[in-house]
Amino acid sequence: MTDLTFVLDGNPTLVYNDRLVNVEKFVKLGGILGEIRQFQKVNYSLVNVKEIQDFLDRGLSIARDADTLFDLSIEVEPREREDEKILRLLVEKGFG
Repeated sequence: MTDLTFVLDGNPTLVYNDRLVNVEKFVKLGGILGEIRQFQKVNYSLVNVKEIQDFLDRGLSIARDADTLFDLSIEVEPREREDEKILRLLVEKGFG
């Protein structure tokens, strides 16, 4: 989803004075969607592990409302600054 957002938000749909479609943007989107499709074709045989399910149930029972869970999430994994996010994305794409 991050890659999709990055391509969608970071590239114009139209180029050259809004007269031509930015084909490069849609080629990138097609590549990302192709990767997503690959993972959807896999038949995951997941097994319910009682110990893990109990652990998750206990952890989520602390707070069920979205705001509290969001606050706990930020506490465990703080948000990236925008410059850190851009650098991380560039490195992931092989530019760093």
